[in-house]
Amino acid sequence: MTLLQLLTAVTPVIGVLVLLVLLRLPATRARPMSLLLTALTAYFSWGVGLRQLAALIPEGHSHSGGCRFCGRPRRQGRSDY
Repeated sequence: MTLLQLLTAVTPVIGVLVLLVLLRLPATRARPMSLLLTALTAYFSWGVGLRQLAALIPEGHSHSGGCRFCGRPRRQGRSDY
């Protein structure tokens, strides 16, 4: 694994860290920005095709706790919303 591939692999973690902690953005803004940054780095660095990205983005989004726009009900008892 090259250094560029390693940096690309840790992009989601570093992106969220920078957006949430350093820039103090709310999670509702930081998560889509990190998703876009990760998708771009996967496309340019790893060579992931657009079709695969288009299929994986909604799947990853649905497993990460839902969204206020997609109509999924919020889970009761969770304070991270």
